[in-house]
Amino acid sequence: MVPIFTGVAQKLSRRVPVGMLTMLGSTLFGIGTLIVSLSVGAQPDYVNDFLPGWLIGGIGVGLAFPTIIAAATADLPPERTSTGSAIVSMSRQIGIVLGVSGFVAVLGAPRGFDAVYDGFRHAWWAIVAVAALAAISAVRMTPSRSL
Repeated sequence: MVPIFTGVAQKLSRRVPVGMLTMLGSTLFGIGTLIVSLSVGAQPDYVNDFLPGWLIGGIGVGLAFPTIIAAATADLPPERTSTGSAIVSMSRQIGIVLGVSGFVAVLGAPRGFDAVYDGFRHAWWAIVAVAALAAISAVRMTPSRSL
């Protein structure tokens, strides 16, 4: 879904403010995570438990992620674009480290199905909360010149 909706986001960014695209993408990612959190049970069922949420989350990532990267460098003069892109990539890597660390901290080291299940549900809810914060903060994220 990510590659497909990256192309959709690129086309939409000509008509829709990038902040709104990012808000929509973050919201869909949160909804997808919420669906997974509410669907997963004791018996594994990939098609019914994971796939719907991951498809919706993938659409969200495809809309938000490339839009954020493009918006972060849109106002830079051409001679600074490569440096700006490198800073965005570095920031993204730091965000991944912090996100995975936060996920592990929320998950903890549970033992037994019930504890593992509760740990993952808490971690998924933390992701939903972060996605909601991202959606709220994204609304005003529109560079001054078009992408």
